[in-house]
Amino acid sequence: AWSKSALTYSFNTSAPAEYTGVSTDNTPSGTLTAGWSALDGAEQAAVRRVLSSLSDLAPLSFTEVAGNAGDLRFNVVPISGTTTRSEE
Repeated sequence: AWSKSALTYSFNTSAPAEYTGVSTDNTPSGTLTAGWSALDGAEQAAVRRVLSSLSDLAPLSFTEVAGNAGDLRFNVVPISGTTTRSEE
């Protein structure tokens, strides 16, 4: 069983602060902030449909919240390969 079944989600409107210090081997600058973008309206609608379908299949509920505040936060970062987090 999951410890939390009621989850919030949001669509990031700016690059999350925790992306700073995360490196990847396949972005132009080698960071997660390079190429970051918010989801457009169609992408947001697709996420909403997927979460709605998921809540029909699993004992989970999803509530959209504003800003960068959700348990699940969606945005676009064009990467491939591996990522590592540098500890400061």
